[in-house]
Amino acid sequence: ATQMYKLFNYATLSIWTFDKLPNLYTQYLGIFEYFVRFSHIQGRCQDYSGVWAKLMMYPNSRII
Repeated sequence: ATQMYKLFNYATLSIWTFDKLPNLYTQYLGIFEYFVRFSHIQGRCQDYSGVWAKLMMYPNSRII
């Protein structure tokens, strides 16, 4: 019974985490965008272009 209870808790936590993760992603997207723009001003856009491409590929991402 204890094992099933632990399993249930783990499953619930996992679902909650995956449900909340996209919201955190969109919140921090603005910070990443700021770094991208700043690096572009500095002429070092290549450093962040890979990160930006990955963020843009994330389905729930939006530009803040």
